[in-house]
Amino acid sequence: MQLYKTIFRQSWEITKRHRVLWLFGFFLLFWSGKGLDIELFFTEVHHFGARLSPLRPEFWQASYWQTLFSTMADSTATGVGVLLLLLAIACFVLFVIMSSQIALVDAFAVFRGKDSGSRYSLDHALQASGRHMLTVLGINVAGKAVSYGLLAIASSPLFFANIAASKFIYTVFLYVLLMPAVVFVSILTKYAVNAAIIEELPLTKAYKRSWEVLSQNIGVSLEFAVLAFLVFLAVNVFAVTVAALATIPFFFLGMLIAFTISSIAGLYTHLYFFYVLAVFAVVFTAAVFSAWHFGNWTLLFLELTKGSRRSKIHRLFVGETPTK
Repeated sequence: MQLYKTIFRQSWEITKRHRVLWLFGFFLLFWSGKGLDIELFFTEVHHFGARLSPLRPEFWQASYWQTLFSTMADSTATGVGVLLLLLAIACFVLFVIMSSQIALVDAFAVFRGKDSGSRYSLDHALQASGRHMLTVLGINVAGKAVSYGLLAIASSPLFFANIAASKFIYTVFLYVLLMPAVVFVSILTKYAVNAAIIEELPLTKAYKRSWEVLSQNIGVSLEFAVLAFLVFLAVNVFAVTVAALATIPFFFLGMLIAFTISSIAGLYTHLYFFYVLAVFAVVFTAAVFSAWHFGNWTLLFLELTKGSRRSKIHRLFVGETPTK
């Protein structure tokens, strides 16, 4: 457990000192959320319920695409222009997200154990992105493709089963069966990104290095993912609590208005301010947490490349007393 505490503390010191990393953490929210691997068990299930999800049969119905294409055909020039604009925006957003990922790994690797007065800058991020963009993009796309491929297998009963009950049962069974593999792919991708940037390896060698690290440290990696998830839950509770405490004056003001003029408008005002502050607090803490969390995996990767580590659960199971 001392290893995890050291990494968490060191990562927080770097995150706190280099505030530009918060911005990079915010952009990462658009690619992988908070980057929590264990959270995938609960969040990826939404793909099976979304009306326009490719994992649902409705998405592939000919009527849906016929309507879409006929609408575009009615205004070809406008449709092509909109598609090109969306494509350009998507490419720009993807560039920003990949640059943010590269910058976070680069920053935590460079400033690990350093207390110098220098700060990580956007110029540092652009230089690192120029060196590693294509490799990191390839790693992320490969990881997403495998993950969504596994989810597609889990959704296959929705397409082939004849009875509604069978569709539900088989889908749940495959989802529970395959989600651990999705979690492993997520961790494997994190290690591969770190290997590509820190050790400057090409895509295939980065994945090979990632597999070496993960296969020798499965227990530690899973423990680390679980701890990060628990920390995130605590951070979310803290953010909402701060928002609730900050709006207490508006609550009492609303109560005073309600008793004075018999109107509940004041209470609605309190709720409005609470929701606004809660959303702001959650987004802000999620951005900072995202940067800190990604840094944790970089610092863990650096530690695991020095040699394999035994997990806390493994040491307790074999009755081994941890020395550090």
